[in-house]
Amino acid sequence: MKKILVLILVLFCFKTFSQTPEKKYQYIIVPVQYGFLDEVNEYQLNVLTRLRLKEVGFEVYMNEGEEKPQKIKLNRCLALNANVKEDKGIFTTTLIFELKDCFGKLVYQSEGTSRLKPFKEAYQQALNRALEKFQVDSSLFLKTSNEKQVSNISEINSDNKETKEKIPFEERANAYQLYGQTYWSLQKDDNYTIFTDKGKTIFANLEYAGQGSYSFDSADIDGLAFFDANGNLIVEYLAKEEDTVQKLEFKKQ
Repeated sequence: MKKILVLILVLFCFKTFSQTPEKKYQYIIVPVQYGFLDEVNEYQLNVLTRLRLKEVGFEVYMNEGEEKPQKIKLNRCLALNANVKEDKGIFTTTLIFELKDCFGKLVYQSEGTSRLKPFKEAYQQALNRALEKFQVDSSLFLKTSNEKQVSNISEINSDNKETKEKIPFEERANAYQLYGQTYWSLQKDDNYTIFTDKGKTIFANLEYAGQGSYSFDSADIDGLAFFDANGNLIVEYLAKEEDTVQKLEFKKQ
């Protein structure tokens, strides 16, 4: 009986490992590519990690390509280093989220699992679940705290479709401005489509990625998006040529 209890305890500790840090941190460094994947920001996991960590108040920077505060340049021990690994399974996708200090010492570990089959959806769900566990424990590590941004999303009821189709497109869709150009967003279930030309041309598709964030896919941009407290659409993506995070703000009209 004692052996069984010890085994259960060991397994639980692996699921979520948290060592109370000797100090709290304001900064976290996220790599632009995880070792188990072949491409920079593949499946948008790196930008997703960055967004989730920012939600709980950390200042997050991507590897060496993104400009950082001078004090981090002078002392890398002011920041934790994030990483994600895959624990391969036959029927499930399991990702392990880790935080290490500047000496490579593991200070936090949690894992998330998904049974979804498409790679992108499975990886994003597993990572979200691993990061949800960290968000619960984040106060142990966070030096400063910010209130989470609350999405202000106008939901469109999926009922009475025939009635909606009779309503002019401009009245059914939300208008946004970016660099002087007008875009429209139309919601269907949990996802959005961004149009130009008053609904004639699809500019981008937003697929729900969990916790109020969306995969943003357009001809030129593969990133992550969310709605801020004012209803503006914020898009963050990784510029592969520079390994830096770029930000677009579609202002709600």
